[in-house]
Amino acid sequence: MKGKMLLLSASIIFLFFIAISHAQESVAKRKTLGISTGTDDAEEDLANGTMYLAEENLELCYHAWSGGGRNQIIGLRFPKLSLPADVIIDSAHLQFFSKGSTSTSTSFTITGEVSLNSEPFSSSAYNISSRHKTVAKVTWAVPAWGGWGEQGLNQRSPDISSVVKEIVAQNGFSSSSPVTIFLQGSGTRIAQAFEGDPFMAPKLLINYRLLSATPSTVPYKDRYSNQFPIGTSMSAEYLGNLDKLGGNNIFNRLTAESSMKWSSIQPEYNKFTFEKGDALADYVRSNNMKMTGHTLLWHQGNPDWLFKNGPDGSVSSSVLSLRLKNHIDKMVERYGDVVDNWDVVNEAISDLSTVYREDSEGSLWWSYFKSPEFIKLAFQYAAEANAKYGRSSLLFYNDYNVPDSKKIGKILQMIDYLKSSGVQIDGVGFQGHWQLNDFSISQIRAAFDKIIAKGLKIKISELDISIYNYYTKDYSAPLTAACEQEQAYRYQELFDLFREYKDHIHSVTIWGLTDGPGTWLSYNRQTWELLPQDQWDYPLLFDQNFNPKKALYAIMDFADSGQGGGTVNQPPTAVLKAHPTSGNAPLTVSFDGSDSFDSDGTIAEHSWFFGDGGYGAGESATRIYKTAGTYPVSLTVKDNTGNVDSEAAVITVGPDLTKVITVQDISISTVKSGDSTAAQVTVLILNASGQPVSGVRVYGTWSNGLVSGNVSGLTDVNGLVTLTSSYTTKKGAITFTVNNLLKTGFLYDGCQNQKTSASVNVN
Repeated sequence: MKGKMLLLSASIIFLFFIAISHAQESVAKRKTLGISTGTDDAEEDLANGTMYLAEENLELCYHAWSGGGRNQIIGLRFPKLSLPADVIIDSAHLQFFSKGSTSTSTSFTITGEVSLNSEPFSSSAYNISSRHKTVAKVTWAVPAWGGWGEQGLNQRSPDISSVVKEIVAQNGFSSSSPVTIFLQGSGTRIAQAFEGDPFMAPKLLINYRLLSATPSTVPYKDRYSNQFPIGTSMSAEYLGNLDKLGGNNIFNRLTAESSMKWSSIQPEYNKFTFEKGDALADYVRSNNMKMTGHTLLWHQGNPDWLFKNGPDGSVSSSVLSLRLKNHIDKMVERYGDVVDNWDVVNEAISDLSTVYREDSEGSLWWSYFKSPEFIKLAFQYAAEANAKYGRSSLLFYNDYNVPDSKKIGKILQMIDYLKSSGVQIDGVGFQGHWQLNDFSISQIRAAFDKIIAKGLKIKISELDISIYNYYTKDYSAPLTAACEQEQAYRYQELFDLFREYKDHIHSVTIWGLTDGPGTWLSYNRQTWELLPQDQWDYPLLFDQNFNPKKALYAIMDFADSGQGGGTVNQPPTAVLKAHPTSGNAPLTVSFDGSDSFDSDGTIAEHSWFFGDGGYGAGESATRIYKTAGTYPVSLTVKDNTGNVDSEAAVITVGPDLTKVITVQDISISTVKSGDSTAAQVTVLILNASGQPVSGVRVYGTWSNGLVSGNVSGLTDVNGLVTLTSSYTTKKGAITFTVNNLLKTGFLYDGCQNQKTSASVNVN
């Protein structure tokens, strides 16, 4: 990423995408609305989710730089953007795509402004404070991260719906008064995003709803009958899990997760173990489904014998070619009646500087062939087996990160090589192991267009949307209601794109059935042991109990003039906000459930359960926790059709600091009585707030041989107690040690003592 400061002006052409969640139906939906400075006329068709705005409807401006170019204010101004009058805004985010990397975190303040006049931005001398009214602000802390080349990283802000709602309330998004959203803070990454690259262009995502249409009663499995087949990956031993989905089962095709890979099918030379593959194929046949054959050639999942021949372990490329042909022939013969497409070659393109995956990336195929010939042979042998057994299965190349600009270029180069070699290739599989903010829709669309331009089909072969950044193994994100909603929006915008390209898409396969133990993302990548539960992933359409998630409702909710489409009854969403979530007793906590919503109607009931045994009702509640402890709290909402949803939080209460007592100081001296000497000690008792506490019973012990015995006394209003030992005529040391402090209603925290003992010498 170039580290230069980019000054924006009216002469610079930028492409700025705004994605606005819009639903005429019953569920919050996100449609992509393009705003381009090159558009001639202003048109709106909100019913179909399209909007084209003329160039005067968008202004971008750097307002100011200071502090050596490290502090910035960037304004995004919408003079004529409007929303329907009855809109309900659920959430909003700012997002930009950065190719760079940084070793330090960055903090921005996002503010909404309502213009006090229509004067345009002109220079860095523009005075925001005199021309705009700040209506709301949100802090956005962007963590440090290490980039990975051209793919870069999408940076998405926290929810700024409070900013957008305030702007709407103040301004109505009408054309009479321009609306501006500012980003202000340190760092250069937002500046670097404004480089004219449409794939990196900033986005404003506004998720809103319009409530009108009646939900559809079309069964889920038929919803995509006019679109494309939807499948899932499956191991033979878990086939019964499909029945647990009941009426929520949307799948009409299967991919063998591992049961048809080479090491499973042929663990020993020419010894085929088809049992697991047969079980899947028989299920598919009996249920009128289809299969994806996964996979005929891969650099992983191979038996040890494959690359060995003879005592010295060597093998020639000629021998490997024969083994490859034999394996493919057997697979097509046995499963070609139910497999309508094969992943002929999987993940053969390099992530490094070379075109193809070579020895350094673990490809033994390359190490023996030293060229992409093995890729050509795999497609050639698959086509020959199709012809031999009268099969019509399509032949696909399959890989991850296909939308990456470098990787798609290499794939296109491979396609040209195969076509020039005269072998059949029918399509490219996009695995789709993506995170919430991976490739933009524009990037995926561009990759689709490049594959289609080659005359090939597209399939989404292994789709899951991780809530984690598994590149950095950051397992910090819990599956909150807000996170699940964001995941649903991501699935929704992807399926909106897939339906747009339905004439070119062969199928879409979700990689796995359920979250948690049901997804490969919850397993250690090296040992394949299940990770601890707090590191499980939740990337799929169903939770670990086979219940549908918001993502399922999101992809099923679309308008379609044919049989398949329709809106979906979606359960309500409970949103629990607690302020604060931790503190010291007595802790007063304000609970807010007003952001809970129901896309189908209204929330009819809010029920609160407090961990101290109390209950509450209504959108908001207040609770006072007087005792230290951990309290689970939950909010359950019920809509007017009886559907419910719950959200939980944990309130951590520390002790009342005014009720925590400790020893602050001990002073000791000697007192004389004739020839005898005693020790006199004064102990200071304070609470954790630094205040003296009276009436504390101080227990102590005299020791060291000259005197001994236990003693106690009460502190006065100054928190002091004076204790005297017995008298002695001997010489030596006398030590006093505090053993305990006691006062009803107070907590003695000995770990916070400043002193616990003191000694004095008797001469």
